[in-house]
Amino acid sequence: MPLLCRVADELYEVFADTTLDQCVADLNGMLARWAHPPRLSDHDGTFLAPAPGLRPTTRRGASGWPRSAAYALAAIVAETGRLPGGICHAHDCDRPYLNTGSGGEQRYCSTRCATRSRVAAYRHRHND
Repeated sequence: MPLLCRVADELYEVFADTTLDQCVADLNGMLARWAHPPRLSDHDGTFLAPAPGLRPTTRRGASGWPRSAAYALAAIVAETGRLPGGICHAHDCDRPYLNTGSGGEQRYCSTRCATRSRVAAYRHRHND
């Protein structure tokens, strides 16, 4: 399987995780493969960044971007203590999204999917 497909599958699994523990396990697996030795560690119910002050090395070649992607998602988990994103909840969409706000839980990949879902729910309620 080509590198792009392998890493895309790994990233999709991280976004599809529904628990923080599973997400951390998947991210640690990615970090082990692409950015070893940093890893997320649990300390008194919070997650510590992969390594304080450590930045992913900028390296040309195939393994540079998977390392950066894994490290960036791990940093989000460490900073926020929550899932870095999810899979769109719209009926006919399965795209991943990155949690971009500090407000409530995000559920959709775009405004378009959120609007279509709200309109569909409204129509369903008023057509019964």
